[in-house]
Amino acid sequence: MENRLIELETRLAFQDHSLQELNNVVIRQQQDIAALTRELETLKAQFKTLAPDLVASRAEEGPPPHYLNGLDGTRTDPATTRYTQLPIQFTHTADFLLSL
Repeated sequence: MENRLIELETRLAFQDHSLQELNNVVIRQQQDIAALTRELETLKAQFKTLAPDLVASRAEEGPPPHYLNGLDGTRTDPATTRYTQLPIQFTHTADFLLSL
């Protein structure tokens, strides 16, 4: 009976130690998460202040080059555009790629 009691006390001490170690890990992880959250908020704020300078507004930005046809700058449908700058005319990009 005494051996069983000693064994149970040993197990309890080991479990208490393991529980304390796990608790310490959780505390460290919570601190890390809090620090990362603060850093993320700081980066979001910095990005918001820089974002207007990095991206032009839709009014300032013209259509992509592949939407322009000729020198007049008119828009065309890319699905039906004929690529006349090439020596051979292609109706679709896929035709051009297959010819390579």
